[in-house]
Formats: sequence, structure tokens, C-alpha cells
Amino acid sequence: MKKIFIISGLLALILTGCNNHHEEHTETRKLMVTKPIQRDTLITKEYVCQISSISHIELRSQERGYVEKIFVDEGQNVQKGQNLFQIMPKLYQAEYEKEKAETRVAEIEYLNTKSLADSNIVSQNELAMAEAKYLKAKAE
Repeated sequence: MKKIFIISGLLALILTGCNNHHEEHTETRKLMVTKPIQRDTLITKEYVCQISSISHIELRSQERGYVEKIFVDEGQNVQKGQNLFQIMPKLYQAEYEKEKAETRVAEIEYLNTKSLADSNIVSQNELAMAEAKYLKAKAE
């Protein structure tokens, strides 16, 4: 019985396969050909980053103190001799007054030692030391 079903199935396939005729249709298609447009294209994407120059120059004051004014912005071009910032002048004024007072003290000490050396009370070495102290204070 199984053989009959198999044989009948094969015959059905053969008979239906012979009746189908495929006809090939050849269509002529027309394709439009164009030239691409050539132009510059700008593509931008935003990224988070930090940019620094190849030569990073750090400016530091040769003097101590507090910055009172800044005359230039970061990245701005500067010229030779241009002021970049100003340090609080009150500190310099106080230091100047202190040095001036120390110079006056050294001068008085030198004059006293000189009068004592003229009277042969102190040695010439003592006078030379007082004079050196006075000249040092004056130079500062």
C-alpha cells in the first residue's frame, strides 16, 4: 500500500512538471546615468576635550606678594616691557620703610663707632665692621 502512494505521488509530480512551461521574457530596461556633484562637505562633531599648546609657559613673579591687578587675559599676545600684573604695593612700601629704618640704625652705629675709633676707644676693625654693616644696609 505504501508503494502505491509513493508511485502515484511520483507520477503526479512528473505530470504536473511537464505541463509547466517557463517562457523567458527579456525586457529592455533604460537606466539613467548621471555624474555625481562634486563639492566640499563640512562635517562637525562636538567632543569634550582640553587643548593645550606645545610650549606651555608658566609665569611667576620674582617678588613675593599678592596680585592686585591683572593687565592681560589668558592667551593674549604681549609685547616686551608690557605690564602683566601688579603686586599689592603696600607690602613693598612697608618693606621699604623697614629697610630705610635699618639703614638709619646702621648709619648711627657707624657714626658712633667712628667717633669712638677717633678717640682710640674701639679698634679699627670694629670701625670697619660698622662701616660694612652700614654699606650693606644702604645697598639693600
